[in-house]
Amino acid sequence: MYTITVALKDVDTAPTFQEAFKLFHEEVKKFVAQGGCSQMVLLEGCNIHTDAGCLAFDAACNLAADCGILQDDGALTDPLPEVSDVLVNSRMVRESTGYLLNLTKNLLA
Repeated sequence: MYTITVALKDVDTAPTFQEAFKLFHEEVKKFVAQGGCSQMVLLEGCNIHTDAGCLAFDAACNLAADCGILQDDGALTDPLPEVSDVLVNSRMVRESTGYLLNLTKNLLA
């Protein structure tokens, strides 16, 4: 199960990444339209996560674009293409590993 978080609040869940990203896309657009949304809130407070890991805003959007869910103009593809859970989980692991490596470098610097 994928959990959608916007502005540090869990707002919904979905059984697949493509459904989760559709909800994420809608919720983030609503949040931004309300005004007062900073880049920091988008990057740090908006994500899609599972027990396996987390995709921050930019990583979730990049994966959605790579899978053909998110188009260059910011619109969603209709119908949404299927996305393998293995692909999503591997991207989550890669993102988490990159985050931990950067954190370690900063701590040791």
